[in-house]
Amino acid sequence: MSNEFLLKIGGGFHLLCAVLHIFMPKMGNWEARLAKIPEDDRDLVEQPLYIMNLCLLVIWVIFAIIPFFYTDAILNTSLGNALLTSIVIFWIIRIFILQPYYIGINSKISIQMILTFMVGLILFGIPWLNVVIF
Repeated sequence: MSNEFLLKIGGGFHLLCAVLHIFMPKMGNWEARLAKIPEDDRDLVEQPLYIMNLCLLVIWVIFAIIPFFYTDAILNTSLGNALLTSIVIFWIIRIFILQPYYIGINSKISIQMILTFMVGLILFGIPWLNVVIF
């Protein structure tokens, strides 16, 4: 598979991540979970949680659009290579540091999450290896 093809598939993967974040509050049953927090403390948790989720949604959309429309720039410019490196670093940190530390790797769902995140790392990691490293 070509680097261009992998990046476009990676853009689609990031678009799926954005869609997932649209439904994240519902899927995570945030309303019921947040209701258990004392009312005085709820604003300290609830508003930042929703804001962070919306910011992540925007990041995913940006990370989806750039590979679709600027594939050549990602592969052939230093700024594109820096962006590609940043995406690879993001996935490495997400998989190998944040996941084990905050969620663990001892349940079926955590293993499924790691495998799903590995898709992102592979889709961007292969072009990164081909273009930036070799």
